Amino acid sequence: MDALHVLDQGSGPAIAWIHGFPLSSRTFARQLEIPGVRHLAPDLPGFGRSGQGAIESIDDYAVIVREAMESASSPGTCQALRAMAARADSAPVLRAFQNPVLVVVGSRDELTPPSDASRMASMAKGSALVEIPEAAHLSNVEQPEAFNDAVTRFLTRIR
Repeated sequence: MDALHVLDQGSGPAIAWIHGFPLSSRTFARQLEIPGVRHLAPDLPGFGRSGQGAIESIDDYAVIVREAMESASSPGTCQALRAMAARADSAPVLRAFQNPVLVVVGSRDELTPPSDASRMASMAKGSALVEIPEAAHLSNVEQPEAFNDAVTRFLTRIR
């Protein structure tokens, strides 16, 4: 397996920023401005600064990310990564999740519409749902100030 590049910046509670296909950790450049947290942002194999790796399924990505983060992240982050691995039907995992969850969705997101985000948020105890106006699927890139504000407000609430 080629080396997995993981950006590790800041200190405090860990946030794992996991990019989508076909992006990289650079998708979260503006989120690195959020103070008081440890930012962990891997480039999944074959993307960004990571090597190609031997990836055969989406489950392989979840395993790789979990292995990269377990030694550096909180138990809550690891549990969140397990939830990603079980994405086909994440409802039982979300219902059992015992840590605060922030669900952010763009008002114009067609891949994960606000109705899906609302359903996800309703399943996790202590969750918060934030809908970013005038944003689609990449709300953190399209409306970074609103996204970062939502994350900062959430972190303030749970501390």
